[in-house]
Amino acid sequence: MERQRRYHLKSHFYSLRDAVPGTKGDVRVSKVAILRRAVDHIRQLAAENQALQAEYSRQRALQDRWKWKLSLLNRDARQAAVSCA
Repeated sequence: MERQRRYHLKSHFYSLRDAVPGTKGDVRVSKVAILRRAVDHIRQLAAENQALQAEYSRQRALQDRWKWKLSLLNRDARQAAVSCA
């Protein structure tokens, strides 16, 4: 039972090692180093995600402003067409 638990734990550390940049295939990296690098990588991804979400919000607001301007232009064009007819 304990041997099986240790085997699963070891295999999951190998999986984590292979998933974390900078540790893939490095058989001499310690478990603590794997965990530290994994935490650093997760923090980096979280920061990138936050920056991308902020950029998305900014782009979405810009798109909304352009849609509003386009609707004004369309309205003005329809009014000009009606007044010319």
